[in-house]
Amino acid sequence: MALSGIPVSVIVTPVLFLVVLTVAHLINFATPIPRAFWDAITDAGRLLPVALDPIDRGLNQGDWSQLDWLLLGRLGLVLVLPGMAFMVLLWIWVRALFWHAGAGGVLLSIGARDPRPHDLEERQLGNIIHEMAIAAGIKPPAVKILDHKEPNAAVVGSTPDDATIVVTRGLLDTLDRNETQGVLGHLIGSICNGDLRIAMLLLSVAQTFGLLTAILAAGSARSARRALWGAVRGLVIRDDRATQQVADLLSREQQIEDPNQRQGCFSFVKLPFQMAAASTSFLILVSQSLFFGPILSAMWRARRYLADATAVKLTRNPDGLAHALQRLQREDSHFASADSTGLLFLHWPNTSGAPAGGWHPGLARRMGRLVAQGARLRREEGAGVGVPRRRNPLLQLLGAVLTLVVAALSVVGVAAMLAGGVMIMTVTLMFVGMALFAIHGFFTVLPDVIHWLRFDAVPLAREVYSAIKSLVSQAR
Repeated sequence: MALSGIPVSVIVTPVLFLVVLTVAHLINFATPIPRAFWDAITDAGRLLPVALDPIDRGLNQGDWSQLDWLLLGRLGLVLVLPGMAFMVLLWIWVRALFWHAGAGGVLLSIGARDPRPHDLEERQLGNIIHEMAIAAGIKPPAVKILDHKEPNAAVVGSTPDDATIVVTRGLLDTLDRNETQGVLGHLIGSICNGDLRIAMLLLSVAQTFGLLTAILAAGSARSARRALWGAVRGLVIRDDRATQQVADLLSREQQIEDPNQRQGCFSFVKLPFQMAAASTSFLILVSQSLFFGPILSAMWRARRYLADATAVKLTRNPDGLAHALQRLQREDSHFASADSTGLLFLHWPNTSGAPAGGWHPGLARRMGRLVAQGARLRREEGAGVGVPRRRNPLLQLLGAVLTLVVAALSVVGVAAMLAGGVMIMTVTLMFVGMALFAIHGFFTVLPDVIHWLRFDAVPLAREVYSAIKSLVSQAR
């Protein structure tokens, strides 16, 4: 979590300095703060121009002899460490908020219900889950049903003891017993392989970035304030439904400003925080798209392959899961109410917030691996999967050219994103720096203003009032 917060820390740290400086000045009115604190703040503020001046001289004049690497290291620590520590604290906050809610909040948010005892399909589902749990040597997980026509299934929970398997009604109506057994074997395999903790970790990282954006945008966006208040309230009052609603809010893209909000003088005060929130959102997008997102999604896709292999081992029937994936390939398995927890499902299409490559591997790739484990696909649905085809040299050449073009465009896109990130960070730091100087100047002048109001302004107002009264009396 700390490493993933390094790019964001460059924005968060100056905002933290702005808040700390404001609070320190307010406290200083009540009780004097030691001089050493103000000296440390002053030294930290002077560190940036002092460290960057040799770099500017080297770029413009070619003189790198005065470059101080130790000073640059101190600057890096000052810019990164406070933001990293703040990100870790936010992550602990998110973990404390959502860990105890576990499966309960997720199930309530997506509308899951208990199986109906008189329904044969739902009773059979419970029997299959018990069989798979016995084969895996784990406690049978609870069972819930989603009344959606889309065929899909998921496993939710934070530990194997509170794991719950959620199956849509559409999956029961679409798959036969062997295919359902293959799907349940995949979910039981996820529990056995420890995927629940990994899934909760991945969700908490995304929610931590959402909480950070909500904090920065709380002054100008009502949705951000609602998410932040829910996060604070959830630490005191345990409410699974409310907690999961907060999780959904944090998983979405936060609004930086309410669209219908009136602008006034207070907008100048909010501007540094709005810029910081916008920059944070952009840096999160860049880091998830280029750095941490692809790594985490590749790890989760590997866990999906492992769960498929575990399902084959538990069921001893690779055809069941392979045929189930074939059916899912021609069906729509997506429903909007579970977008925030899509990585917990057997399969989920790539959405706008998914990292490059998606959280789930392609169904064709999964079926290909199952074929390598002995699965036999249905010819009418799986023709050509795992079967070598004769390659057309012209199509191969065209594919190679398209690959090069896409690679070149990707490099240009990455360079543009990085350049845009640097530009946005520079503008944001400039606005935050101006706010720091304005806050410091305001509180520096404020004692003199208060003194003038108490001892000079009142007598002056009395003299003006007497003069006006005298003029009015003469006019009468």
